[in-house]
Amino acid sequence: NAGNKRTEAATDNIVTLSAAFNRAGIVTFWVYTGITQGIEKSMYGGFHKVRPAANDKNFLVLKTDNSAFAGTTLYDDLRRAGVTGLIVSGFNFGSCVKATCLDARTAGFNV
Repeated sequence: NAGNKRTEAATDNIVTLSAAFNRAGIVTFWVYTGITQGIEKSMYGGFHKVRPAANDKNFLVLKTDNSAFAGTTLYDDLRRAGVTGLIVSGFNFGSCVKATCLDARTAGFNV
């Protein structure tokens, strides 16, 4: 169905972006949903094609809310890494991506 095709397209785009960032040495923050099943079972609701490369210089952030900033150390982690601008991607713009972008702007990041 159309929803699955959009999810597959988003997955492919995220995989392409993360590989390009890795090649360019850009620090990537991976935000995962859920904490009870471990990274393999919980990452992006089971979209296992989307995952950090083994040699990725990345940070893992586990979240339990729509925004990646709510109840996590993401803000402090980004500031410590010297990050001032963000490129945010994800599967659910209406809640998770939007909430993260709004919180990022409120915190002073360029999004």
